[in-house]
Amino acid sequence: MPSLSVRGPSTITRLLILGASARAAAQSAQRAGLFPIGIDLFADRDLAAAGTGLRINTREYPEGLERLAAQAPPGPWIYTGALENHPGLVDRIATARPLWGHPGSILRAIRDPFRVAEVLRSAGLPCPEVRRSVEERPGPGRWLIKPLTSAGGRRIRPYRNASGLAGEEYLQEWIEGESLAALFLGEPGGARLLGITRQEIGPSPGEGRSPSFCYRGSIGPWPVLPLVREQSRLWGVSWVRFSI
Repeated sequence: MPSLSVRGPSTITRLLILGASARAAAQSAQRAGLFPIGIDLFADRDLAAAGTGLRINTREYPEGLERLAAQAPPGPWIYTGALENHPGLVDRIATARPLWGHPGSILRAIRDPFRVAEVLRSAGLPCPEVRRSVEERPGPGRWLIKPLTSAGGRRIRPYRNASGLAGEEYLQEWIEGESLAALFLGEPGGARLLGITRQEIGPSPGEGRSPSFCYRGSIGPWPVLPLVREQSRLWGVSWVRFSI
């Protein structure tokens, strides 16, 4: 059984980071003056350089994180790497140590594309149309088939008159344009827009030329028009008011 070796001064707050890849979050935690302890699928050198890390076997991921988290030193924890797809697991781990992030109840709400679309429309903000099935025939334009539990753009594909959807899938309107991401700090009654990045989306080398929506990294801070920045801020405010 792998062991978790923890070094570093005891006066520094230790932050446990769980997910498919903890490297980036660990580097951010280190810059914030914390000592990160990462448990992910890689335990690569970058993670070790930022703090300390432990690799979880792919066969045990993600449920095995609960057992490994129980072996880590006391302290707060955060999740990354698509653990938002597992709100029950998040809640179980949060019963044993302080969670710096959203609990399962909020994850279930904000990971529901139909509820998110409803909130944005009620706030007068633009958002893609969504459909629960192909029987709700898409109107003119292009559509995507997307999984309800996803990460990094995996399992997203164009809709081409499919006879039906697999379990846990839905249709979303495909809107052409630059792929941007916005980061918010949620506060009671609102949100602060911390920054906007440009996402690199597309096939990895060797994947061919078929449409791909895989996330390949971000570039930022990315300059945008004042209107886009203000609209992004309002999106964040709407989501925070909806989820808190």
